[in-house]
Amino acid sequence: MKIFLSWSGKLSQEVARALRAWIPTVLTNVEAWFSSEDIPKGSRWALELAERLEEANYGIAILVPGNVNQPWLNFELGAISKSLSTSRISPFLFDLEPSELSGGPIAQFQATTFQKDDVWRLVLSMNEFSGSDRLNSDSLRISFDLHWPKLEERLKTLLPERQYYDQKSFTEHMVLRNYVKLHHAESPDLSHAHGVRTADPDATNEDAWYAGSEIPCPVHIVYGPYESLPAPGLYWAVFKVKIDSNSNPEATLHLDVISNKNPSLNSSRIIRGTHFDEAMEYQLFGIKFKYQNEVDVEYRVIKLFQHRNLWIDFIAIIRD
Repeated sequence: MKIFLSWSGKLSQEVARALRAWIPTVLTNVEAWFSSEDIPKGSRWALELAERLEEANYGIAILVPGNVNQPWLNFELGAISKSLSTSRISPFLFDLEPSELSGGPIAQFQATTFQKDDVWRLVLSMNEFSGSDRLNSDSLRISFDLHWPKLEERLKTLLPERQYYDQKSFTEHMVLRNYVKLHHAESPDLSHAHGVRTADPDATNEDAWYAGSEIPCPVHIVYGPYESLPAPGLYWAVFKVKIDSNSNPEATLHLDVISNKNPSLNSSRIIRGTHFDEAMEYQLFGIKFKYQNEVDVEYRVIKLFQHRNLWIDFIAIIRD
């Protein structure tokens, strides 16, 4: 079976590139293709694209904020959907919710969100559509579970490339004046898988949670408290952290907000060493999320790069 990955814009292109590399590792019976990667140099570009669209049995549209109504993306999907009896289309939503497709032409198709269970359903759909080349579902699940972490890690590194997180700047005075929840990292409110409580005159209460370079990575540093918030709506989780060096571009921290009961709440961010303005200076990083009366909201700091020392002062929750 041949899968056509349709994209529009840099972020969408990078997601498509990651899926193109990953899908055949799980579904060995398919060929995944997208234009920026597979058109040979010197080929007649429009003719090559038309041939690929004609051959495709399955189309995946990579949708990100800002590209849902792009004409070229809709043209490619229209070409694939000409014969729905022999082809299928699935929008892949990267940091979008299905409700954001309302009213557009792509809304008629069943969308996949960037969540493990949803991507598994997409893999099952592609496998079922491959006819006589269909793989055994039990073996497929084993392969999916084995390869999922690589895709998840790759796609999460793309999130900071968006300006979504830079649309709101925070000052400590503003955060401490307006928070609805405040959790000091060393307090019993949060759980601690690794690291130690340490005195730190730079922290708001002169205590912080410290994780040194001796800790093998990746590991959870703090997580919890599995709480509810005052009312439904948009919130920011603001993490106050510092690092011993800001010269390394490697992914250093994974910050997220999650709910086991409502995956649509989940939001995350990768922090690299170079995202810190200064070494040994606390900095605030915010993650926006939508709360809908969940009772198990959890905030997590996951250390990704071993050879760094880091300190966590607090996690504050404020209304948008």
